[in-house]
Amino acid sequence: MCSDRIPVAREETAMEYWVSGCICLVFAALSEYAFILFKMIKIKRRRRRARDLAEKYREEERESDDDRENKLFGRCPEEENQNQGAVARGRPVVEGMMSM
Repeated sequence: MCSDRIPVAREETAMEYWVSGCICLVFAALSEYAFILFKMIKIKRRRRRARDLAEKYREEERESDDDRENKLFGRCPEEENQNQGAVARGRPVVEGMMSM
């Protein structure tokens, strides 16, 4: 047979070192890719969280601005809703109270 003529080496050969080195380099490249991908996902989450917090802060600012306007001009949101309903029904609205 053909296998009878193949010499048997008892030590590591250059080919074994070469293949081991290639496997290590491929593993290192995949590890680097996974690390960079993980960092990118983490950065996207931070940006999304910051954007959501900024939107929430803007909403709170708008609400507080509306509250300040209502206090400054003496308006009450509930009265405004009632007055709008009265106007829609064709009834006149007296400043500060609704006439029925």
